Amino acid sequence: GLSTYDASILVSEKPIADYFEKVAAGRDGKLAANWVINDLLGQLNKAGKGIEDAPVSPDQLGAVIDLIKEGTISGKIAKDLFEIVWNEGGDPRKLVESRGMKQVTDTGAIEKAVDEVIA
Repeated sequence: GLSTYDASILVSEKPIADYFEKVAAGRDGKLAANWVINDLLGQLNKAGKGIEDAPVSPDQLGAVIDLIKEGTISGKIAKDLFEIVWNEGGDPRKLVESRGMKQVTDTGAIEKAVDEVIA
């Protein structure tokens, strides 16, 4: 579950609560809360913007979270992807494909790459 602190931030303003609910729908609530609080609200704070001006939609942020949960991208790659979506917009899934951001989990592919480097 969410900590009292996280919950208090997420319900502090109705637009933030609405945004979070859209992101969290059908997803891991704790992970969604972390992304909304730390990444989205953190960036908005730095930019001096409110949630209404967020350049990342709940659907886009939800897609980033889905890609992490599926194992398609790592948490670090997700941070980079979030920056790209923040600055340029776009569909996170398509961006991962077009920019070759998928994390390699196939050990055979990794072994092959290592063999090629060593050869």
